[in-house]
Order: sequence, then C-alpha cells, then structure tokens
Amino acid sequence: MQVFRIAEKMKVVGLISGGKDSCYNLMQCVKYGHEVVALAHLHPPKAVVAASGSEELDSHMFQTVGSCAVEQMAECMDLPLFTAPLKRKSHVTSLHYTYSPNDEIEDLFDLLAQVKEKIPDVQAVASGAILSNYQRDRVENVCLRHKLVSLAYLWQRNQSELLDEMVRDGVEAILIKVASMGLQPSFLGRTLEDLTPCLSELHEKYGLNVCGEGGEYETITLDCPLFKRRLSLDNTSILDETKDPFSPVAHLVIHSASTKPKENWKPYIPTKSEFDQNPAFPMVKEEKNPAKVASHEEFRTPQSWIQHACDFAHAGVTSYKELPTPELVHEMLGSLVEKCQAEGFSVRDIFAVTLYVPSMAEFGSVNVKYISFFEDAKEAERKQGRPAFPMPIRACVELCDAQGVHIEAFASRHEQRGSLHVQSISAWAPASIGPYAQGASVGGLVVLAGNIPLDAATMAIVPGGLHCEMREVLKNMRAVLDCMKSGLRHCLALEIFVQSMHSAAKNQAMVDAIRSDLRTAYADSPLPSLLFVFVDCLPRNCNVEIRPFAIEAGHELPRQSSEVLDGVSIARCAGGEYEHIIYRIPYPFDQGAIGTLWNIVESSVKKDIANGAFSVQCFAHASFFTSDIAASLQRSTQEIVGPWTNAGETDFSFAVCLLLRVPSQRL
Repeated sequence: MQVFRIAEKMKVVGLISGGKDSCYNLMQCVKYGHEVVALAHLHPPKAVVAASGSEELDSHMFQTVGSCAVEQMAECMDLPLFTAPLKRKSHVTSLHYTYSPNDEIEDLFDLLAQVKEKIPDVQAVASGAILSNYQRDRVENVCLRHKLVSLAYLWQRNQSELLDEMVRDGVEAILIKVASMGLQPSFLGRTLEDLTPCLSELHEKYGLNVCGEGGEYETITLDCPLFKRRLSLDNTSILDETKDPFSPVAHLVIHSASTKPKENWKPYIPTKSEFDQNPAFPMVKEEKNPAKVASHEEFRTPQSWIQHACDFAHAGVTSYKELPTPELVHEMLGSLVEKCQAEGFSVRDIFAVTLYVPSMAEFGSVNVKYISFFEDAKEAERKQGRPAFPMPIRACVELCDAQGVHIEAFASRHEQRGSLHVQSISAWAPASIGPYAQGASVGGLVVLAGNIPLDAATMAIVPGGLHCEMREVLKNMRAVLDCMKSGLRHCLALEIFVQSMHSAAKNQAMVDAIRSDLRTAYADSPLPSLLFVFVDCLPRNCNVEIRPFAIEAGHELPRQSSEVLDGVSIARCAGGEYEHIIYRIPYPFDQGAIGTLWNIVESSVKKDIANGAFSVQCFAHASFFTSDIAASLQRSTQEIVGPWTNAGETDFSFAVCLLLRVPSQRL
C-alpha cells in the first residue's frame, strides 16, 4: 500500500462514460480547484458492435451504450481523449477486487498506464460513482496501483438532491437506456429536467433510484458548463432488447453525432462555499510547553497485557527501548500480534489500533513502518491461501508523557464483521487514503477510526477554531456511522482526544465547549459516555479527535445511567449486547483516600471482568504520575488493568473504562 500527499490542486484525468454522473463529477473537480487535463474511456470492440448492431455489453463496471459519441464529447470539452477497447470480462465479482489478469478492470489499468505515459504529471482520476461500492472499490484499486488519487465527489450524495442540483447547474442529459419498471422506451431522448417529476414518482411507487444507480436508466450528456460546444445526436433509433410490458429494456442507437457551437460560451467558474469564520469558541494557538511529564521508574518498565472474553480481546504493549520510533513501532506490532496469538487471536482478527507516540513529527515515517508490517502480514496470509483481510481502523496521538511508545489493539474472532475503507476523495466524509479503514463492525459493535476535522472535499483542516472543528467532526462521524448501519444516537461512548493548552482553566473551557456542541448534536437523545484525554499533539495540529464506540441500528437505542458510590462516579451506557462503563475518581485527589477509592473501583471491575469485560483501560491525570502513591498503586492494579495512560490535565484523577459483551437480557 502506498501513501502519498494530496496536492491542493491536482491534474486530473476523467473517466467518462458519456453520462451525467461522470460529467458532473468533473464539474466538482473544477469547483475544488483541480485541473482536468484529459478524458479516458473504454469502448466496446468494433467487431462486437458490428456483429450485434449494439454497443451494449454485459459489463458489471462500465456503461457502453453511447460510446460512439464520447469522441465528440471530448471535442466539446476541448480535451485529449484516451480510448481502448473493453476486451476482458468480469471475472472477480466479489465486492472487493483482487488482481485477476483476465478481468475487465485490467483494461482500465492498461488505459490509465497509457495516460500516465503521455501525461506523466497526472495525479488523480475522476469517476462518477454515487452508491456502488463495487465500482468505487475497483477504481480505487487501479488508482492505488498507479499511485493516483481517486476523486468521487458524488459519492453517497442524496440522489434526489443531486439530480435537482445537476439540472440546476446546467447539466443537460437525456435518457439513452431504460431498464426498470415504470420507464418506457418512449422516455428515450427526453431530458432529465423533463423527467425529474416522473422519476421522483417512480421512486415513491417502486423505490427506483432517481439517479439510476441501480441500473434503472443510463444517460448521455448533451451540454454542461464544461462544454465549449454542444453535442448533437443527429441520427438515432430505438433498439428494444426485451418486450416486457412492465419492465421493458431498450436503448438509443446513435448512428451519427456531431458538435455545434455555443453562443456566448464562458469558462466555467463555480462558486465556492466558505467556512464559517465566526466560531463560538475561537481557536487559540499558543506555544506548547515542550517539557514532558517526568515518569516514575516503575512506569518505564516495558509491559504487555491482554484482556479477552466472548471472542473479543483488547491487548497492548509499552516499550521504552532507545530505538528510532518507526523501528520501535514495527517491532512492537510484532509483539502485539504474538500476544494476541498466544490467546488464540490472529493478525487478521485485529480490527482497531491506537498508537501513542512520542512526537507527531514522526508520523510520516511511523506510517511507513506501520504499512510495511500489515502488508507483510497480508502477504504471509496470502501465501497460506487465505483471502486478504481489511486494514484495522486507527487512531494516532502524541501522548503527554510519551518518552516511550504505547500501542493498543482490539481483536475479535466473531464471524459477523465488516469494514468500510473509502479511499476516494468526495464530499461525503474524509477519504482513508492512509493505511486504515474508516470503520469496523464486529458482532454488532461498530468502532470508527479517530475522526479529525477534515473537510472531506479538500482534505484540509477546517478553519475557525474548536466550534467549527467539532461541527466538522460530528458531520464526518454521522456520515460514516450511517454507512455502517449505525448512527450518532447508537453511540455507547465517545473517546475524545483534545490538544492540551497546558492550562487547567483553558483545558476546562475546551471541555465545556465540546460538551456544549455534543449536547446540541444529541438534542433529541441522551449523550453517550464521554472520556476526555488531553494529548500534546493531534494529527494536522487540530484541536480535537473523536473515536466513537457504537452498536448497529436495529437494537433499542443505548440506555444511560449514572451513580456515585462512596465518592466514585459510575457512568454506564448499554445497548444491543454491549455495555460501556466508566469509573471515575474526581480531581484533585486526596492521597490519603485514594487507596480506599481504588478498592471500590477494583472490586467493581473484577465483577465486570467476570461478567464479560473484554477491554479494561485505565487513564490518569498528569499529576498522578508524579505523586508518591502512583507507583505503588499501579503495582497493585497490574492484575486487572494494563499500563496507565496519561490523560493530561483532565477532569478526573483517574478513570477505568470497560467494554463488555453480555446477553441482551442482562442489560
């Protein structure tokens, strides 16, 4: 797997079928500042068209009806066109594509190789995918192999809104094929603007995809703001493929096409939306205190641990070796996998990873070693005849006491699992171009990668401060959770990493602001459990990163409860077959009483472990690590928790977080 930076402005080759989606996606590319330098198209072999009298091919991937007019479309846009015949068939029909030399996707790979040879500085590929994971996955596969970025700005757009937007923005497209109940051959040649009310009615009546994403219809674009000339279909006829009176299949045969001049044509200059520059909580960038918290010698002991129950496990390793961080991370990942394997979990069972590193300045080099480790693991699995496994989700932060490196991982042997890894840049949610998935679902539990405030379309941190960052993070989380059959309301807990201001008052102000934004987002449902962890630095130097733990929709919404037991606050959130618990001892702590308070927590945690807890994490306030009681307390807790994680200047002395999988009737 390759990692490469996203340029602010890229040279783009557009995959063009002739239809509305590929053309409108090119308009979006221009809107976001990219330069379209060429078009690419796979057409049916001429011998096949001559023999059958039709351009229609049985392709799972490519629209071929209307191919004969694509050359004129390139003339309309005044762009070079790269074409090749579609010689291969669909052989790999599973959702995720793996290389097959005889698959039609390799025709696309070869075509883009031609483009790269002629235009070496091309950086990205644009495609019009809206809903099809099958198509998106294959385009991303080819792009990754060519070290190109996939741009799919229509991905996951609401189809009704998108269709109205296309028409409003000047895309003039006509139906060139119909293949759905309610669509008649007489609709061929009619414009989308004319048919929009009918398509909306058929959506309500039969569930038709109004943009034709289910193959209900195909289009050809006659004009759009990118066209310097209009496309004219001079001679056409209708070919009926089936005579089914309820769901006929027919397409337009183009016998000849030409281009016509446009009066008063002007270059396409789209309007760009601007970010809100008046945040409720302004971003304060101050000089960070470079000094790290001094650690007690007992805290510098290398450790590894694992907690497991009900086919789930949570493992971790900590090391203070004097090695470069990238090499140390690679070595520790190996140790982590060995720890999992000792308890019957393999590398392919790992679905979530958290990296706590000494410095985010080393993020790029750490990333290379991280990729190398998992690529080697995948290759080893492949040699044993096992299918490829998805990359785990990931969060990466710079920990406040990070003289060492700490890595944690969740693993599961559960058969019911899924992964979402969208690498195309779109307006939906930030692309995972790096070595991790956006989300993983295992046995009804949904966990997302750490969400930072990236604008999906530009892959840049949104300006404007904490309020704007929170708004973007929540929007991105909602988009990914919805795709994973979950939602904000189905969250059990939010792990919230905040970039520390190294001031208790300022940190508390940030916590209050984040809580306020969350209360707004959860206005119609209870807040999930919240855990705030202050760190020295987050990716891209943003202020906040959130990782949610949720359940799949279909269960009752999570139920929250809270109590205070002899000075220990206990927050529970349960849903489906999962429960999240946080035990907190408030800050500041009384050294004389903290042992007693810990005994209360310890007794409860042991019961939770007996009841199916597969994850136990302990977080502590930064000052705890320099207290006299810290080392002795950690020694006494090693049996039930792993290494204590420095949560910075947070609002608790220490907190223990647990995840349990228990039968629904016990919740």
